[in-house]
Amino acid sequence: MEELSPQDEELVLSLDKELLQRAFTHPINKRLAWLGDSVIYLAVTEHLYRTSNNKAGSLDPERQKIIGNDNLKQSIAQRFYLRSRINVPTSERDPNARRILASAFEALTGAIYLGKGYDVAAAFARRNLIQS
Repeated sequence: MEELSPQDEELVLSLDKELLQRAFTHPINKRLAWLGDSVIYLAVTEHLYRTSNNKAGSLDPERQKIIGNDNLKQSIAQRFYLRSRINVPTSERDPNARRILASAFEALTGAIYLGKGYDVAAAFARRNLIQS
C-alpha cells in the first residue's frame, strides 16, 4: 500500500479533531461527503479545463472517469487509514465496503474544505485523484 505523503499527513493532522471525528463517524457524515464530492467535482473540472484542449463534450467522460472511480477513492481512503477509523464490512470485495471508503474520502475532503478552505481542499483532491 502506498504511503501517505508527508504533505497530506500534516494536512490531515492539522484539522480540528471534532471535524475529523464528524467526517469519520459511520455511517459516514453524508453532509460532509456531499460537500467533499462538490469540491472534488469542481477541482477536477478546473484541472481538465486548464490542462486539456478537448472540447467541452469530451471533457465530461474524462471528468466522470476521475470522479466516479470508487476503487481509486477506496485506495486513497485506505492510505489514510480510514478503514481503521470507521466500521466497514471486512471483505475487500464487498461493494458496500468500497462505497463506504469512497464516501469517507469525500467526507475527508469536505472536512479539509471547512477547515482549510477551497484552495487547500482542491489541491488535496487533485493530488490524490488525478494520475500524472
